[in-house]
Amino acid sequence: VAPSGVDLVCIPAFTDVMIDDEERTAIKLIIEPR
Repeated sequence: VAPSGVDLVCIPAFTDVMIDDEERTAIKLIIEPR
């Protein structure tokens, strides 16, 4: 999307998710226009 003039930024963050009734840590990638 950069050639169309839209710059994107990626913000990594940690979050907790439930998998098979176990709380696990996951990485969440937040994509936003700049």
